[in-house]
Amino acid sequence: MGATPALADGLQGGLVDGGVRPRRSGGQVAWFGVACVAGLAGLWYFYRGFFDSGFQWLQGDSQDGLFALIDARHWLYLWNSPWPWNQIGTYFPTPDTLAYAEPMFLFGVFQVPMGFIRIPAQLQFQGALLVTSALGYIGALTFLRKGPRVGWPVAIVASLIFVFGNSMYVASYHAQLLILALVPWIGVLLLAAWRSPALAVRLLAAASAGLLLGLITYTSFYIGWFVTLAGAIALACFLLFAALRRVKITRRGSLAARAAAFAAGWAAGLVPVVVTFLP
Repeated sequence: MGATPALADGLQGGLVDGGVRPRRSGGQVAWFGVACVAGLAGLWYFYRGFFDSGFQWLQGDSQDGLFALIDARHWLYLWNSPWPWNQIGTYFPTPDTLAYAEPMFLFGVFQVPMGFIRIPAQLQFQGALLVTSALGYIGALTFLRKGPRVGWPVAIVASLIFVFGNSMYVASYHAQLLILALVPWIGVLLLAAWRSPALAVRLLAAASAGLLLGLITYTSFYIGWFVTLAGAIALACFLLFAALRRVKITRRGSLAARAAAFAAGWAAGLVPVVVTFLP
């Protein structure tokens, strides 16, 4: 029991330099309130069709929306489904399904509790999308405040544009693409892996970041593929810059341990991808 608060403190400490959490001033609290109100307004605006229709209008076009609903909902019935968990008749290698039907795993994770509390079936998937967008906004805001440390106004506006902007709204008609909103949490975990003073927290955060990337890939292969590609290009550019400028990289052993933890978490998250799509 005594280890849990220490681990939580280490994770919090990993998001600030030196592991010291700054004391909130009145202005910080006010801006936090503004961020909450802005996030709620963004949720309402983004899903205005759903709310204005009396909870009847659901995200997604007629074909992708139906596929997404079926694929996410099947995670509710793993114990009594006539199909294997990794092959429900809409996944590749079934003909004409590659890149058209995806496992929707993380949406299913968010949807399962709603099934247990008897939220109507037609609203469960929409509820999962709302949770995803809300978590995405919180993740983007946290990353911008703790990573590049931009001011509250810039962080709020940038987070609103990223999660609730027009490009994301257009993408929401293919609802599986909304999992992009969770990508900032990979950055938040990597920040903790980089800055935490506790080795155990650094390794846990790195492994969690890799696992999240793998599960995002299993949820929507499109998003996972392009996030992985972008990350690989960014890493290559950093290493090239470091080599050209002869930047001295310290604590190589610690960096290698965190890279190994990230790779292990990523591999674990990719196991269901391999089992489902590589027969």
